[in-house]
Parts: sequence; structure tokens; C-alpha cells
Amino acid sequence: MKNSKLDILIMAGKKNKSEPVKMVSRAIELSTKDTIEKFLEIREKEKFINKIVLSTNSEVLINEFKGKSIIIEPDKPQKKFHFGKKLKELINKYKIEKLFYMGGGSGVLLKIEDLK
Repeated sequence: MKNSKLDILIMAGKKNKSEPVKMVSRAIELSTKDTIEKFLEIREKEKFINKIVLSTNSEVLINEFKGKSIIIEPDKPQKKFHFGKKLKELINKYKIEKLFYMGGGSGVLLKIEDLK
């Protein structure tokens, strides 16, 4: 039987090349944290979300969600990032059938009602 629940995949990268880039990376971390907390709340109440997968190279996010009920997929620092390859890898690894993808910085303006 196929899974009817939705799997959430969020990717959030961090770069440290300059002060302005570090500031943007920090904003993405905060947005990602907020978005994941919204999805956790939805999953608790609505029960239509199966897995929440966070793919990131941010130690802040990895530490923030360690031990919580999400899957953390740390990006390998030596590996060059390719969006399509990473997406395919995660879909296959976690046997995702129904996917909702979101970039880490893109959920900050969305309310819980928008994500349902």
C-alpha cells in the first residue's frame, strides 16, 4: 500500500564568504527554524505529514533540531552541491513518494494556514 502522507523536504545552505553573506545565511537559518517549527505543529495536529527532512550544512540548524522528530541530512562540506542530484539522492534514500519541497529561506512569510 502506498503512503498517503506527505513528506516535507527542506534544504538550507550556509555560506561564510563575507559579512553580508554571513548575515543572509543567518536569516536563512532563522527562517528555516521557523518553517520547521510550523511543519512540526501541523504534523502534530493534522496528521497528514509523514517525514520532515532537513538537508543542510548549517551546524546551527543541525544542533537546533538534533533529537527532535525530524530527519537531519548533513551536507558533506567537501562535496560540490548540485540541487538536482541532491534532491534525487534524498528522494531515493528516504523513499519519498509524495514530496513537498521548500528552500529554507522561503517559508518565513507563510503562515501555518498557508502551509496546510
